[in-house]
Amino acid sequence: TTCYIEDPDCCKINNVRWSKDSQGLEEITSVTQGGSVFMFVDTFNCIGKDAKFDLYLVKDNLIFS
Repeated sequence: TTCYIEDPDCCKINNVRWSKDSQGLEEITSVTQGGSVFMFVDTFNCIGKDAKFDLYLVKDNLIFS
């Protein structure tokens, strides 16, 4: 949910990061196709709520990539 107004039930995503390891110690910015990574999401007021993520491929050396 995007919180454009003050809503007491709103779930806010503060930070998202990717890591090679399950502890989040090796942060990464890219992964090879078919590779496995761990995603860490820091949130506020999201306990018991579901989240949906859409992931997109961004190709390097393209305009506006």
